[in-house]
Amino acid sequence: MRADRQVYRYDVTVLAVLALVLLLAVEGNTQALVPIFAIGVFIGFALSQIGVVRHWRLERGPG
Repeated sequence: MRADRQVYRYDVTVLAVLALVLLLAVEGNTQALVPIFAIGVFIGFALSQIGVVRHWRLERGPG
């Protein structure tokens, strides 16, 4: 379901609820969330680099 601005309506709400669940799970200790953040950054960076390499190989062609 999209809003008028071509964004998903409930994504911000879902992210806020997930953030609240994470904070409640670690009992408000934000230092416990740092490793989760680091893993998320690493995964995001790795996926973007895989996409760049895949695009580069497709554009370059054989040889």
